[in-house]
Amino acid sequence: METCIAELVAVLGVDLEQDWDSQDASFCCEMWLPLESGAMALIRFSSFGDMVTVSEDNPVPGSVLGQAQQVFSQHGFVYVPYAVLNTPYTGCAPPGTIATWWIRYFDYL
Repeated sequence: METCIAELVAVLGVDLEQDWDSQDASFCCEMWLPLESGAMALIRFSSFGDMVTVSEDNPVPGSVLGQAQQVFSQHGFVYVPYAVLNTPYTGCAPPGTIATWWIRYFDYL
């Protein structure tokens, strides 16, 4: 994952603030991508499988997202669109504990 992040920094030409110390979470690393608007986009790598996503709270320009997706793919990560993750969780969990796929794979539990 570290080599993927290093290449992402090089390709996008920006520094990514990183947090590797998330506890009680279904993700292992989160990063903040600075956008031209001054906002930050959230990138998270799941603790379950080689999955990565970008939150749509602050939309990432298509060209930047495309470059990021290419880097993720080259390093064996599967990009999961936020729109897919923001659907009701249908897996096995006690009722009411996990509402969406985002929470299951990319959020705090």
